[in-house]
Amino acid sequence: MNIRRQFLALLCLLPVAALAVPYAPAPAGAAGFTPGKDYIELATPLPTSTGNQLEVREFFYYGCSHCYDLERPLEAWLKRKSADTTFVRTPAVLSPRWETLGRAFYVAEELKVLEKVHAPLYHALHVKRERLDSQEALRAFFAGHGVQAAQFDAAWNSSRVNLAVKNAGALAKKYMIQGTPTLAVNGKYVVPSNGERTFAVVEFLLGKERAARAGK
Repeated sequence: MNIRRQFLALLCLLPVAALAVPYAPAPAGAAGFTPGKDYIELATPLPTSTGNQLEVREFFYYGCSHCYDLERPLEAWLKRKSADTTFVRTPAVLSPRWETLGRAFYVAEELKVLEKVHAPLYHALHVKRERLDSQEALRAFFAGHGVQAAQFDAAWNSSRVNLAVKNAGALAKKYMIQGTPTLAVNGKYVVPSNGERTFAVVEFLLGKERAARAGK
């Protein structure tokens, strides 16, 4: 099975070096979902950051139209997800070109304005067609949402944001992320986006994790 070819067909891609971490071979599917197509199981599970909570992590890129399209079904899922599940956003820093908008995400987190700028940033890029591909352009965008230039620049160049960007890139490599949007379920499964069906797959995999915890 050529995993890279399947991701090329399903995801918004850029060239990324192939990594040596293998995926586990998958058994026959269940609930109408096909292993290797609807989801892929990692050969070696990765640690999560959500403690006892189940984790769903989205690898995204603000400049990706498929990520923008996924926002509506994602927000609908967030309203109905179970209380035992925590959702985590991770900008996919897959290249230096993608780092700028990934850094913008962590600047927003650092300044505690992520909820205020997340949706408008997608809107500016994909509806208004603004070019937000530099620190200067993003400084102006953030200023339009009440962030002073000095605050923005301090966060942009801060060690915390630098480390967050570095860690995001490293995590994308560990998950073998080839493009966006891609979801990871509890450090074990990688789910390429397929519209609203994506979250049916996510719920199926969360169910597998709950059953495993219960020893079923």
